[in-house]
Amino acid sequence: MCCGQKREALKSASTTVKKKTGSAMALRYVSNSPTAMRGPVTGIPYEFSSARPIQAVDPRDAAILMRTGLFRET
Repeated sequence: MCCGQKREALKSASTTVKKKTGSAMALRYVSNSPTAMRGPVTGIPYEFSSARPIQAVDPRDAAILMRTGLFRET
């Protein structure tokens, strides 16, 4: 996936979160193993992998996800 595709994917994910919450944070998944989860606060589904490590996340979920050590704010 090239940079333009990554930007488009992040933009698309960000739009989905903004529709539900009004804001979003970009988080980078730092593990290589793919994972799918629901936001601990919002219940929004998130999928992270080494191919798609950066996702737009609701700030309420991001605060909790970052405590795991598997995510960094971009």
